[in-house]
Amino acid sequence: NGIVLNNTGASGGFTVTGDGTTNRNNSGGTIQNTTGDAISLTNTSNVDLNHLNITDAGIHAVNGTGVNNFTFRHATVSGIGPLAVDDHNAFNFVTGAQSLTGTVLIDNVAFTNFEDTGVDIANTAGSVNVTVSNSDFSNNNVLIGNEAIAVDSQGTATFNLDVLDNTFTNLQGDAVAARVGGSGCTHDLNFTGNTSTSSLNVGGGDFLVQMTNGAGITFDINNNIVDHASLLLSGDPIQIVGDGNAEGRIVGNTLSGYGGDAISLDMGGSSTASAGNITWTVLIQNNTIGVLGDAAASRSATADEGIDIFSRDHGGTLNVTIDNNRIHNPLSRAINLFTDEDSPSATAPTNNIAIINNTFTGVPGDSIRIRSTDADPTFTCAHIVGNTGTGGIFLDEDTTPTGSTIVITQANLAALDATNTGLTAVANDGAISGGGTCTSVILPMNP
Repeated sequence: NGIVLNNTGASGGFTVTGDGTTNRNNSGGTIQNTTGDAISLTNTSNVDLNHLNITDAGIHAVNGTGVNNFTFRHATVSGIGPLAVDDHNAFNFVTGAQSLTGTVLIDNVAFTNFEDTGVDIANTAGSVNVTVSNSDFSNNNVLIGNEAIAVDSQGTATFNLDVLDNTFTNLQGDAVAARVGGSGCTHDLNFTGNTSTSSLNVGGGDFLVQMTNGAGITFDINNNIVDHASLLLSGDPIQIVGDGNAEGRIVGNTLSGYGGDAISLDMGGSSTASAGNITWTVLIQNNTIGVLGDAAASRSATADEGIDIFSRDHGGTLNVTIDNNRIHNPLSRAINLFTDEDSPSATAPTNNIAIINNTFTGVPGDSIRIRSTDADPTFTCAHIVGNTGTGGIFLDEDTTPTGSTIVITQANLAALDATNTGLTAVANDGAISGGGTCTSVILPMNP
C-alpha cells in the first residue's frame, strides 16, 4: 500500500495538500505499482487528499470501511486492478454496514482505465452526502466494466447524491447508478450538467435510479448531454424505476443516438405484487431528443420510444407533465404511457398526464399513445394540448373484464384534434370520455 490509516478514530484526520492549486499536477505525490490497495482506510475520519497521482494499483485506488468524511480532489487515477477481474473498483467503499458516511467530495479527478466501477459506495446503515463534480470517467474494461458512479443504500441507510459537470466516455455500464433501498428513507438526487458519450450501458441507463423496499426519492436530472453516436446496444439515457415515492424534474437534457428509450419511467417497477399507495410527481420539460445540434438533425433519437412511461402494479397516483420537448426520429412512438394492475385484488393506478406544447418530427407511427389494460380498472385523465407533429394520438382503452377508463379534457376526439396540429386522435376498444378535470396536473415541489 501507499497510505494506510487503520483505527485512527473520529478526532484525527489526514491531509495531503499538494501545492494548493486547482490543477491536476501530481504535486501531492505519486502512488504506483502497488500489489494491494494504493490507499487503505479503516475506521478513520476526515481524510482530505489532493493532487495525487495513483496509477497501476494492484486492487483498488482507495479501499475503505468505516470512513467518515472523505475528500479527494485535483487528482488522476488510472490503471486500477488486474486485467478483467470483477469488483476491482477505483474507489471501493462497500464493506461493512457504514462503509462511508458523513460528507464526501470527489472533485476534478480523472479516472481512466479502471477495471470495474469508478466510485462504488454501499451502506446498510447511516447516512452519506456525496458530491462528484468536474471529473472525467473513461475506458473501463470492455469485458467486466460497470458504472462510473454507483451508490447503493439498503437496510436503514440513506444518501444524497449530487453528480455535477462530469464527463463520461467509452464506458461499459451506466454513467451513474443510484440504487435506493433504505427502507422508509427519502434520498435526494441531483444530476446536472454532465456529458456522456460513446458508452454501451446495455440494459441500463446513463442516469439510472432504482427504488426498492419502498424507499423514495426527490430528484433533478437537468441540462445533461447524452450522445452515443447510434450505438444501438446502449440503454436508456434516463431511467427511473421502482416502488417508492418519487418527486422531481427532468429538464433541459439533450439525448441522442442510443438503443433504448430516451426517458424511461417505470412506476411500480413491474413488481409481482402491488407496490401499494405510492405517488410520483414528475415534470419532463424542454428536453431535445434525437437532435444534437442542427448538424445532426437526421440522427436517430432512439431504438424505441422518446418518452416511455409505465404506471403499473401499484394503487397510487402518477402526476406527470410533458411540456415543450422536441422529439425527433424515434423508431417507435414519441410519447407512450402504459398502465395496468396485474394483481386482481389490488387497487389500480390513477394517472394524470399533461402532454402540452411538444414538437414531434420523423415519427413512424403514432406520436402519442396511451394504453390501459388488464384486470383492474385503471383510470387515466389526459390533457393533450398544443402539440405539433405528424401521425396520431392513439387512445387504447381496455374495457374488459372490469373496464379501464381514459378521459380527455376536451369534449370529444374532434375537439382533441382541434387543439393539436397535424395529429389525429383515434380511440380503440372503449369509447373515450370527455370533460376530464386534469387541465392543471400537480407539479413537483422539489427545489
